[in-house]
Amino acid sequence: MEGLVGLSSRIFDDSRQTRRATLQMTWLQLRYLLQMQRGRGFGFLSRAFGSKPTAGGLALPEEPDLDLEYVLEPGNAEEITENIRARKERGDIREVTGLYERWQRTKDEASRDAFYAEAKLLPNRLSPRVSHLTDEPEVLESFGGKPEFAFAPKRFEEIGKKLDGFRTDSLGKVSGQRAHVIRGSLALLEWALLQYSLAVLRAEGFSLVSVPDLLHPRIVEACGFPADLQRGQARPDSSPVCLSGTSEMGIGGLLAGRVFSREDLPLRLAAVSRCFRAEVSDTHAERGLYRVHHFTKVEMFCVGENSGEILEELVRIQKRLFEPLGLWCRVLRMPPSDLGPSAAEKIDVEAWMPGHGFFGEISSASSCTDYQARRLGLRLREDGKHPETGNGTACAIPRLLIALAETHQRRDGTVRVPEPLASLLGGVEVLEKPKVPLKLHWLKNK
Repeated sequence: MEGLVGLSSRIFDDSRQTRRATLQMTWLQLRYLLQMQRGRGFGFLSRAFGSKPTAGGLALPEEPDLDLEYVLEPGNAEEITENIRARKERGDIREVTGLYERWQRTKDEASRDAFYAEAKLLPNRLSPRVSHLTDEPEVLESFGGKPEFAFAPKRFEEIGKKLDGFRTDSLGKVSGQRAHVIRGSLALLEWALLQYSLAVLRAEGFSLVSVPDLLHPRIVEACGFPADLQRGQARPDSSPVCLSGTSEMGIGGLLAGRVFSREDLPLRLAAVSRCFRAEVSDTHAERGLYRVHHFTKVEMFCVGENSGEILEELVRIQKRLFEPLGLWCRVLRMPPSDLGPSAAEKIDVEAWMPGHGFFGEISSASSCTDYQARRLGLRLREDGKHPETGNGTACAIPRLLIALAETHQRRDGTVRVPEPLASLLGGVEVLEKPKVPLKLHWLKNK
């Protein structure tokens, strides 16, 4: 890619401005964690993220500003019910309506809390571009070409073991089921993917931020994720927190309660984080690295006035990221059953994985309209309306490692490195097994 080394060097620019920004961000991260532990507000954020909230607490509104005009309109009940059914989500519009009527009669706090607890389960409205789909995605386009082999392509797990760069065995006592270790040349490839992705995002106008992986359940829920399905942890003061499934959650918490000027939008943020998922699969195709409980990901998060336009931009950037890597990809508009509660529309990019013999998802991007903004308390300074949000994956390490290794594998077990990544590895063009093996000896606890 044009000027990639120059782009990546911006990340490590030693200018006074960059050093000051880095120190400021480190301080913000520390303050963020301290504020979360104490349950205090987020008034320390810089003006670049919007003006600070005026109330204390978690910077979230006491109750979200839901679109009650739409929700309580009797003529919309059938559409809402069908939306819930198509997504296979929780929520019952009849229950919501009944609780609202009870709240209006009693005017008591318990009735209000019961109403909002049920109303918050309702998913976002579907985009007209999605509502016609049933169970199958719509193929929008493809790019790249199908790789050809003069031998039977191997799966990533076999390639990784031959490179002495991947292992899952004997890790149960270290990290539990579905744990994995990436090392050697594959660890270098992981590092290069992260740097490559960040360089492209910087060139696209994204600001980098690092956010916590431990979040209050209210932050998780405000972003449209069910906190009761997340892996829980406990802080030293015994306040419950969740392990973050994506840095989208942490960025949402970082922005909660902010007021934005239109002239400052769109806001583009990117973060590298560990992601924790409780989901599992027993299918042979998804064993190994394909579906794991924890992995590294680069996420894009945008705030603007039109999330449909944000979605188009995110997909364009994803194509810019993946095309130079020599992958055969297809772009899909996903059906309602594949959408989370916050998404009005979701587009996935799948890459061909020759060893697995199928297209596997390597990224997704979602248009969330004002669904998250209402729950996070985001507003526009000029008229008090809510902005819109969108998010997308720039780099999900496990799936990209699989796609790259299986696409660029060679008969002798080595892997060719695509040029944009080779330039970040000092010109290394082929991944090989190290001449001196890395020996790890796991000690059993007695």
